[in-house]
Amino acid sequence: MSGNKLSIRNGGGFLIWFGLLFFLPAIDIASKFLYAGKPITGADIFGGTLFTCVAIAMVFGRSGCTLDKDQRLMTRWWGLTFWPMSVKTTELSQLSEVLLVEETRSNKDSSYTVRAVYLVSGKDKVEWKAPGSYLQARKIAEDLSRFTQRPMNDKVTGHRREPNELDLPLGERLRRQGEPIKFISQPKDSVIVYRQESERVTFNVPQRWDWNNLGGLFALLCLLGMFWDTQFLMTQLGESGLYRLIAGIVLASLLFVGWQVKSSLGSRIEVTLTPRSLKSEIVGKLSSKQEIDLTKLEELDVVDDGAAWEARSDDRVIRFSGRLRADEIYWMRDTLEHFVHKFSKKVAV
Repeated sequence: MSGNKLSIRNGGGFLIWFGLLFFLPAIDIASKFLYAGKPITGADIFGGTLFTCVAIAMVFGRSGCTLDKDQRLMTRWWGLTFWPMSVKTTELSQLSEVLLVEETRSNKDSSYTVRAVYLVSGKDKVEWKAPGSYLQARKIAEDLSRFTQRPMNDKVTGHRREPNELDLPLGERLRRQGEPIKFISQPKDSVIVYRQESERVTFNVPQRWDWNNLGGLFALLCLLGMFWDTQFLMTQLGESGLYRLIAGIVLASLLFVGWQVKSSLGSRIEVTLTPRSLKSEIVGKLSSKQEIDLTKLEELDVVDDGAAWEARSDDRVIRFSGRLRADEIYWMRDTLEHFVHKFSKKVAV
């Protein structure tokens, strides 16, 4: 970004070094003619030209987009660094919004998820960038929204923001809506241990089972089964030794599963809201601590059809998914919003 211009360029990088390799056949043909005195055949000319064209495209090929406030234009181009082959311009006034969406893309071997940022003009949309990180894409989209003075439509979270509201804290947003969300009683038979003090609200909640480690154990056992050679092991260990090995593997697996279940049943998540911040951590696990300053907290939404809630700022996302029912998740979110409204009002005063 420079003054009243914002530009992006694609291409180059690793492709330059890879593209240089395609110059080698042409160099080989030229050296054969110039130094060895051998005649050049039609196949040599065709192959050398083809590889040279590919090399030039990879080494010098670029595409890009420039937003120019002075000329009030969006310019898209592609071609070579020394020869743009296509240039298309659009009036900045025709841009309607900055769009942020999550997309699954695929190549020949695999698929991957990106958070793509587009500039939308009528039915046309121009991709600006598509990083894998949501927070990175969010920052790019907000920068474009401020630069173009167009709304940011975040389809990932469902929020649409005007340029002057991008950094508006949730507390301020709730105050502008009027009265805070009504404080209601906790759902019946809730497993949440709820405590309220003058300037602190705490939720203590059972943690969800972590199936990742159990899945890893299952994958390890499957891999072991693929390479299991009973006859070889019988020869090396004998019959009794083989049985002891199998018993040891089974016992170790059962102990690991039991330890995982015990840890999941016993561990709890503590969510704390104060006038300073929203904090979440697994009790007794210091490395699990996540915290967002209340002045930077912008969104608090129920996601996954009531299975979890997310708190977001521009540089952090706290995702909460304890072993709770949907009505408990909604109650927890509403209670947090009630006190965010209350605490932020106190801070503002």
